[in-house]
Amino acid sequence: MVRYARIDDDDDDNQGRYYPASRCFILLLGVAAIISSRWWWWWIATKKNTILSISSSSEDEEVLNVEISNLYEVAARRKIGDGLYPYEYLAEIHRETTLRATPGVACEWELDDETIVTGCVATRVWTSVGQKIVRVTADATKQREIRVYVKYVRRELRELDVDDRERYLSAVAILYRVDTDVGARQWGPNYKSAAWLVREHLYGAASRECDHWHDDAGFLNHHVGITFQFERSIQAVDAAVSASYWDYTIDASESFSKSLVFATTWFGPASPPSDSHVVDSGRFAYAPVPFSSSSFSTIKNPYGLLRSPWNTNPVPYLLRFDQVLGMKHDGYLLTTCEDFAATLDDDEKTSLSVIVSRLNGKLHGPIHIMIGGRPLARLLASKFLWRQGYLRCPETCSADADFRACACSCPAADDAYQVLRNSGLLDINKSWRSPEKNDWRKILEFLCHVGHPGDMFTSAAPQDPIFWPLHGNAERFVHLVRLLRARGEKSFDETWGYAHVTNGLDSDTRVVCDWTNVAGMQRPTCDRGETCPGHKKNDLLPFRRGLFDDDDDDDERHLTNAEFYNLTSPLNPDLPYVYDRLTYWPACRDQTIWHHR
Repeated sequence: MVRYARIDDDDDDNQGRYYPASRCFILLLGVAAIISSRWWWWWIATKKNTILSISSSSEDEEVLNVEISNLYEVAARRKIGDGLYPYEYLAEIHRETTLRATPGVACEWELDDETIVTGCVATRVWTSVGQKIVRVTADATKQREIRVYVKYVRRELRELDVDDRERYLSAVAILYRVDTDVGARQWGPNYKSAAWLVREHLYGAASRECDHWHDDAGFLNHHVGITFQFERSIQAVDAAVSASYWDYTIDASESFSKSLVFATTWFGPASPPSDSHVVDSGRFAYAPVPFSSSSFSTIKNPYGLLRSPWNTNPVPYLLRFDQVLGMKHDGYLLTTCEDFAATLDDDEKTSLSVIVSRLNGKLHGPIHIMIGGRPLARLLASKFLWRQGYLRCPETCSADADFRACACSCPAADDAYQVLRNSGLLDINKSWRSPEKNDWRKILEFLCHVGHPGDMFTSAAPQDPIFWPLHGNAERFVHLVRLLRARGEKSFDETWGYAHVTNGLDSDTRVVCDWTNVAGMQRPTCDRGETCPGHKKNDLLPFRRGLFDDDDDDDERHLTNAEFYNLTSPLNPDLPYVYDRLTYWPACRDQTIWHHR
């Protein structure tokens, strides 16, 4: 597991590197450029499926056409990905695919160089991803050879039929009940428990020095990567399932808490009415938040639970709140389809740096808050104070300790105004700058009283199983933008970077703190304007090169941000998954997010 320790790098401006170190930057850029340039030619080549005539042909001879589909496509009357993926023939793994040849009366099919099927309509269930060769001969006069790309298809939760949704939810539930060692013995090495995935997210997001996963350019890659690890884990349990996504824009104009997603048979209530706020109904009822030994995780809360250190909640079960500190609303609204569409339509905003910034914030963040607790900005400020040493939390608390005695606080001797100024919070929240309008001590006391947010509002967000479909919607949007660019329908500047928010977002701090040799109540050395390790173009990620290739699974070398971004391109024929719909967004005007087609 990458632990984001900085090492020396001659190129300070561009390429910070992290353990394990890579010294192949120039070579990697060259390889990436070659791969990128070849994808365009590869796309053109895939369109040239072979038509062979056994007998001599004439200009009037009919062309043998081949169509493929599955029941989902037929029911929706839409091709996978709305036909935007660069594959003329795209099939779903572990699902019956119908192949139809026209015109023809007597047909014979050769599938994967072995299977012979007669009839001009044939069916096939492929059980491995990759490129498959299909040959069909019709009426002994015409032959067609096509290349079929077989992939997993990630579908919106409500688009799944009852059986597929049940299989998906059942596989997810196992991750929250069966630990990694037991699961790996039963289902193989790809199995990772929810606790394992939570720990990985904590190591990135709850590090004392800075947030390696959020609020900068690495946000997208880290969450695409951990979602794929989750997908491999549920596929170890049931090979036919994929990482379904949640189009939460559908729920923005309706009663959010009454969404089908929060049905008892799905993910359970959005905000349980009990005093404890424990999810107490459905398949995820009393989903455990495990106690963690130091050998398993060095990051945990004072009670030893696998939670953020500043979340001193002692309850060892999944919690969801719609309030924090008794406050239910803080001016935050759910993400709408118009928010996504506005980002897509504005060429000035459609750059990788802006899109990643918006996905980190407005385009997905409010959902964490609606489920994990509100208000957003003030709790993020508390985490900011904790990183800089102004907010202190107990290292350990006994299991029977009253939660009020095991709470985070700011030393009373500190000058409140100086803390707010020196921490940078006054620069972020400009409305606080006027001393005649603000009581600095009350503001600081408010920020230092962290409370017990729901798990989705913390760095241990994967404790909540709804974390997984939430982030798939972000990658689906990026697939759309990248494909529109490749088709020449949309400009999209993919220069690596991040559009930082300069006012009003307490998490976008650009502060990196060094806690080396800090003891007692000493404070760390913090540098402003720094990029946290994990976000630069050639920083190493906690994902190995063999992640997307079972044949190369033993490759322990870690991917850089640039390499990972290239590998997860929707133009990469080896990417094992696609999304079911890209332009079709039911909550948008005319049910489409892209009105220019």
